[in-house]
Amino acid sequence: MASDSEHPDVSSSDEEGEVSEDVASDDVAEEASAEETSAEEPSAEEPSAEEPDEEETPAEEPDEEAVPEAASSGEDSASLSQNGQKSGMTAAETEELLDVLKDMRRGDFTRRMSVSEGQSGQVAQALNNVIEQNESLVNELSRVRVSVGKQGELDQRVSLPGLTGDWVNAMNAVNDLIVDLGMPISAMRRVIDAVGRGDLSQKMDLETDGRPLRGELRRTGKTINVMVDRLDTFAGEVTRVAREVGTEGKLGGRAEIEGVSGTWEDLTDNVN
Repeated sequence: MASDSEHPDVSSSDEEGEVSEDVASDDVAEEASAEETSAEEPSAEEPSAEEPDEEETPAEEPDEEAVPEAASSGEDSASLSQNGQKSGMTAAETEELLDVLKDMRRGDFTRRMSVSEGQSGQVAQALNNVIEQNESLVNELSRVRVSVGKQGELDQRVSLPGLTGDWVNAMNAVNDLIVDLGMPISAMRRVIDAVGRGDLSQKMDLETDGRPLRGELRRTGKTINVMVDRLDTFAGEVTRVAREVGTEGKLGGRAEIEGVSGTWEDLTDNVN
């Protein structure tokens, strides 16, 4: 019995060791579980990558006040320029422009565009100026046509002050035409007047300003000159025969005019 008291109970110490090991195992398991939980949950100090940054600047929204009233109301496609004037043309102005251009193509120069402010108004005013010049040119051509063609006033000319460029070229072309037609006509009149006065020495020039006449004008000039030559030849032969018969007493004298026919031939035969 004395031996039992001197040696401690081995079984009880073994039981206590087993209990200590179980407690230690539980502590290790709890620490591992805590570490797994902390790994899964984001830190309060570091923001999650998936969440948006609350301090990020939001996208700017369009300024509703900067939008022109015309665009907000949906009126037309015209916009405002930097100086506040309207740029571009509205749908109504474009339609009016198309109608005016169609009238111009048909030769109607009485239509005008309504002038507004901005670039569209400048376009309308420029087109109106073109139409007015066309209308003025047409009226002037009509006046000259009556003066020259109907009344025979060959000194009339197309005159439109303020024209430039091709407008001047068109005006000069008409005036040059009047001159080119008027000069041969004036020459014909001069020769015929001379024949009427008994002056058979006048001839019609077949050149104008150093340029030869062509076409009908040249043929007409040649015809007049041939007529004057025939008259001069006939007058000369009649004078010669009259002098020989009446003054010199040569009764056998005859008028000799070659190539005559018609009335010229009859007159020659009567003299002979």
